[in-house]
Amino acid sequence: MKHTKGEWEYKKYPHCTAIETTLENGQSHTLFTDQFCYASKFDGSSEANAKLIAASPDLLEALINLTNTCEKYFSKDFDLREAKKAIEKAIK
Repeated sequence: MKHTKGEWEYKKYPHCTAIETTLENGQSHTLFTDQFCYASKFDGSSEANAKLIAASPDLLEALINLTNTCEKYFSKDFDLREAKKAIEKAIK
C-alpha cells in the first residue's frame, strides 16, 4: 500500500474538520473527518482524529528512523517488536 506523500494539514471549518494535502502534480485533496459535516455533533473527537491523521506520515517516518537507529546502536537494549508491528500495519 502506498500512502500520499507530502504535507497533510489539519483544517478546522465552522461545522467540521478536514485533512488537506496537495499532490506532486498540484492536485489538492480534502478528506472531511465528520461523516456529515453540518449534522454531526462536535465533541472534540473529530478535531483530535483529524490532527492525528494529519500527523501520521510524520509519525511513521519518525518511528522508522527511531527503530533503525535503535537497531544500529542499541539492538540488545530495546524490544522493537511493537514498533515494527505498527510500521507493518501502516505500510501493508
